[in-house]
Amino acid sequence: MSKRLAMLEMLTEQGSKDSFHWYALALEYANAERVNDAVRTFEALRAIDAGYVPMYLMCARTRHAPGSRPASPRLPPRAIVTR
Repeated sequence: MSKRLAMLEMLTEQGSKDSFHWYALALEYANAERVNDAVRTFEALRAIDAGYVPMYLMCARTRHAPGSRPASPRLPPRAIVTR
């Protein structure tokens, strides 16, 4: 396990509400080909901050990458509320 992945897991397990921590963790999982973990992390990020726009593109790319078969259902449609 990389140091970055371990650090991001620690931050999110401690209850971080920083959207970037969750986003970076999901990307680390995706880069490690841990698609299910990546999708679950994107879903957790969406629950924390549905307005974090980069998440939607990267979640879609992760879910539809060649050879990926995430077990989690796709994200249901939801309006993005901007402030």
